[in-house]
Amino acid sequence: MTILDTEKQFSALLKEMKTDHKEQIGDRYPDESGYCEATEFWDEDAQEILDNKLTPLYAGNIFKNSGLFYLDNCQFQILKHNNLEKACSYYNLSSAYSYLTVLVYVIQFSCEDAGDDKLLQDTFYKLICSSLISGWENEYKKMNEWAIESIDYGRNYDDDGFLDIKFMATGANFCISSWFLLDLYCKAYERNYNMDNAEYPNVMVPYDKVLEEWDTTDIQKVDQLVYAMSEYHLTQTEQEKVDKDYFAFSSPNFWFYAHEILAWLKLREIKGLKNPKKYSHPLMNTPIAEFFLNLKTPLEKPKNLPYAKVLLEKLKEKCPNTQVPVWVYNKSS
Repeated sequence: MTILDTEKQFSALLKEMKTDHKEQIGDRYPDESGYCEATEFWDEDAQEILDNKLTPLYAGNIFKNSGLFYLDNCQFQILKHNNLEKACSYYNLSSAYSYLTVLVYVIQFSCEDAGDDKLLQDTFYKLICSSLISGWENEYKKMNEWAIESIDYGRNYDDDGFLDIKFMATGANFCISSWFLLDLYCKAYERNYNMDNAEYPNVMVPYDKVLEEWDTTDIQKVDQLVYAMSEYHLTQTEQEKVDKDYFAFSSPNFWFYAHEILAWLKLREIKGLKNPKKYSHPLMNTPIAEFFLNLKTPLEKPKNLPYAKVLLEKLKEKCPNTQVPVWVYNKSS
């Protein structure tokens, strides 16, 4: 895109998000009294699980929706109120729910008669990145190892001829940003996966260049690579209009929260590499991008995580091998 095209698209997206924020107060965003209609649906679903009207595996949907809700409201607090403390609190919750979402999907595939609702690779890596950006390296590494296990397992058939897969299966060849994030993990931690099983993309532009120089010490090169990734990110913010359409960042939650770029920069930071203090692409100069670039990590695990403890304990009744993370029991979770 030309600079003018980039600026026009960027301005249109920002205007649309701000309009959405204004119109959805009381629905997706809390009003002055703190009321938000969206959370009522999760209250109802959680109660149905506790009343044995819904399978406890549905907790994965509650956690996923909660994670997206708090990510959405994190950005709302940044743009609408400039309340960075509250934004950080919301992102903390979003990251915790994101991890628990993946955990439930992993449990599902080790639990007899639990179903086989696999998690789309792009969704999975959007969830992984929040742990990395929050500085939760252990959770980040654990989730990537689950991804490798899923790919290495492949697509097998059981004795009755039914397809037997792990929770993410072997990925999808259109999820190039997610393959980049897995490859990035493998380079940083000297890991690998079975490429024969992987539904790997034929083209990895612009991420192939980033992978070649992910640990460069040339700050100017980092900015150039971020610029190329930012340009690609904007091409993927379009909303799907028909079933065959697929855009990696079509949800407004991911227009300005460029998780794949932020994840790379955070991983460089964890590995002791320096990043630029300023970036030349406008995507990395929004209040949202600046919030995440300046986030002091690791974030403390949330001390109050609604639904988490009771739903995971309920899940243990169906899947006894469920391992509830210790931090879920913090305070009044």
